[in-house]
Amino acid sequence: MKKYILIFYIILFLLFISILFGCDNPAINWPVYSGQEDNTPTKYTITYDANGATSGTVPMDNQSYEYLKFVNILGNTGNLARTGYYFAGWNTKSDGTGESYIVDDRYIITSNTTLYAEWVSNNVADAPSLMKYLKANFGILQTSIGQTKFKFDYYENTTITSPYDYWIKVGYDFDFFYDLQYSNRISTEMNHTVCQELKDHQERIARAAIDKMPNKKMKGGYFTSGWLYPYIYEGYYSYSYYSWKNYTIGNIGSSEYDKSKITGFEWDPLIDDHLER
Repeated sequence: MKKYILIFYIILFLLFISILFGCDNPAINWPVYSGQEDNTPTKYTITYDANGATSGTVPMDNQSYEYLKFVNILGNTGNLARTGYYFAGWNTKSDGTGESYIVDDRYIITSNTTLYAEWVSNNVADAPSLMKYLKANFGILQTSIGQTKFKFDYYENTTITSPYDYWIKVGYDFDFFYDLQYSNRISTEMNHTVCQELKDHQERIARAAIDKMPNKKMKGGYFTSGWLYPYIYEGYYSYSYYSWKNYTIGNIGSSEYDKSKITGFEWDPLIDDHLER
């Protein structure tokens, strides 16, 4: 019997030793010697650079972040400005050729990072610069049910069979629009309120685009498209909301493009899907 008791205590002692020296113990601050690994997570910072601003101050992010953590991008809280340019957000490269971010975008941090103020000339000369202008000024909308963001892209028509020069596609948050249309947490009255806010926002986008490029025939609106089964190109879908144009099609001309004439802003509801309940 004593033999078994002795064996039992020996096993307990060995188990104690293995726990003490074989596992990390948060209560003991073991020293780290040269050549040993320090498991303390490395943390990184984000610095904002004015990148040629003539006035204002950069925002300060005093936090540090672990590897691969999400960082919420700050806005132009210090009212940075540059003569002859408008602030278009932040960029990972000082010449604007890197990745662009605007306020509340999420950035995955992998190292100490500098984000540079992105400046775009007030003179909008082409479609790419127009997209940057629209993103900087209309990329975010605060609605009655929360904030939503938009992306801007365009299609340039080069044929005589279509009546326009540019189709401005305002990409939207699909989940936001879906909830607005179908969620039982959003009343019909609130649906109508937010739909009007989205419509007003689209009109501001349209009028700004027309103002910047008055000699171009344009159409636009909230738009998304894709394939339900992209690998086999089955189930194509597209949705359009609050479409508009700045041209009309007459009876004179040898082609659709020649027939169309620039007018002013007008809604083009016949091609739209319905967001209102």
